[in-house]
Order: sequence, then structure tokens, then C-alpha cells
Amino acid sequence: MISSRLLNSVKSTCSDKLSVAPLLSRATTAAICEISKQMSSSIFSANAEPVAHNDLSSFGETQIHTVLESKGDKGKWLWCTTNDKVYKAVTTMSKANVGSLMVLDAIEAAESGNAANICGILTERDYLKKIVLEGRNSKDTDVVDIMTPNDMMMTIGPEDSVMEAMELMAENQIRHLPVLKDNKLVGMVSIRDVVKVMVAEHKKSMEMMSSYISGTY
Repeated sequence: MISSRLLNSVKSTCSDKLSVAPLLSRATTAAICEISKQMSSSIFSANAEPVAHNDLSSFGETQIHTVLESKGDKGKWLWCTTNDKVYKAVTTMSKANVGSLMVLDAIEAAESGNAANICGILTERDYLKKIVLEGRNSKDTDVVDIMTPNDMMMTIGPEDSVMEAMELMAENQIRHLPVLKDNKLVGMVSIRDVVKVMVAEHKKSMEMMSSYISGTY
């Protein structure tokens, strides 16, 4: 069973007091991925009722489209263009309280979300590493000069699971994933979104396991 120390670490990622959610280490992600296996192997025997087993083994299987639906307007994506200055883009991020912007072609920029017009993604990390640490002037630097280009950008689909999103984020040390459907951008999920769902699922699984053990399931 997941330790209270690990659970507290995960919960802290979701704290509204944090302006920037920390990345989960691969070790932490791997530990979380083992929760479902541990529950299934250590609690339920071969004769356990299928419903109980399936409910617990579905940990992390919430689909991304469900996450976007629960976020409502907050699940929508914001954008800037390749020719925008970094200062303008970061100001947009700050006002909207988001950690990333999609970067569209300066000439063909449109809100259609056609992936063909997507040039990359601009994140807080890009700003910190390529502007702050390098001592560059954000008002004189174009977004295209510091963005993560689309050939290096990780994406996920609406039918993929939050577990897949978490693994992708951990493996690539990123905090934001554009959601593409039929080559069209339909939303954006962050590590905060994913961890919130995982914590909620874990809590539900623990409640079900407690009920099963006490005979009230």
C-alpha cells in the first residue's frame, strides 16, 4: 500500500499555495503506478468478487477527456504567435494563471487549433532557462527563439489515461501536455490536473478496500 509519506508528497503537488507545481520523479511515478498492482495481489484472492477487483485495478484509468470536461473553460488552451515578444506571452500566462501557451505560426495564427499551424509550446521552464538564467531581455526576444518546437513537443489524446499522461510527463520531465484529437488541439492538461485525479482515485480505492475488508462493500 502506498505510504503516507508518498501520498503527502503527491498531495503537496496539488496545493494551491504552490505557484509552480514540482515535477514528480520517476521513482515517485513508479511507486504510484504500483498501487493498483499491490491492491490486487495483496488483498484479493482468486475467489474475490470480480466487481471489487476491477474497481480497484482501474486506478489511473480516468481518460483525459474526462479531465478536460471537469476543468470546463480552464481546460481550454491559450496561444501566442512565433513573432510575439516573450514579455507579451509571459504577461498573457500570468494574467490567465497558466503555465504554458501554444505557439502558432505568426501568419496563419487562428483559434481553430489546426495542428498544422502549431509551431511549438512556450512554458514557464522555457522562460526560466532561456531568459532568466541567460540574462536575456524578454521584451527584445521573440517567442520562437525560446519555445519548445513541435518536433520536440509531447502530446496526448483524449482517450488516453491519466496514468499514461503521468508516465509521459515523468519520462520527459515536463509539466504540460497538449491534447490532440484528429490532428486538432482540443485542450491542455498539466501535472497538477493529473495528480489531482490520481489522488482522488487513490482515496476512492482506499475507501472501497476498507469497506471490502469490513464487509460493508
